[in-house]
Amino acid sequence: MENQDNQMIFELVKVLLICAVFAATVFFAFRKYLESKIQLLNLKRQTSYSKEGTPMKLLAYERLTLFCERISIPNLVMRLGRKNMRGEELLNAMMIAIHQEYDHNLTQQIYVSENLWKIVTLAKNETLQLISELSEKIDPNQDYKHTGNQIIAYRSKWPKNPLETAKSAIRNEARLIIP
Repeated sequence: MENQDNQMIFELVKVLLICAVFAATVFFAFRKYLESKIQLLNLKRQTSYSKEGTPMKLLAYERLTLFCERISIPNLVMRLGRKNMRGEELLNAMMIAIHQEYDHNLTQQIYVSENLWKIVTLAKNETLQLISELSEKIDPNQDYKHTGNQIIAYRSKWPKNPLETAKSAIRNEARLIIP
């Protein structure tokens, strides 16, 4: 009887061992299946974000390029200069316009690299610095046209144009997503 009990226990252990191996195989196979499904869902979500994000990035590059154009010294002088305007008023209007343009485009930093945003911000700050430097050197009561010509001439003496550098950086980053 004891031999029969031992044989029954042995058979039970064999069955349990087979069940355990089977359960482990099913568990690992199911786990591998779930992992692949999760990877597939993540890839689909990433592709979806990429498809949705690319137009937004391109729009941000467009808007930042337009920002650089709108705050360029010649464009500001042309756009803001008014008859009977004094030089000091033109320079103040230019500084206000640059701040407003920048504020209007603040959200674009979400769609561009941190480095590009720093370059654009630096270009804005250098343009403001140029205007500020010139405001100390001009006659505040002179005609806006004379002031405009002075600031354009003063700008041309700078070794590099920060807005051109920013536009070049924008183009370079945009090329990364446009084949």
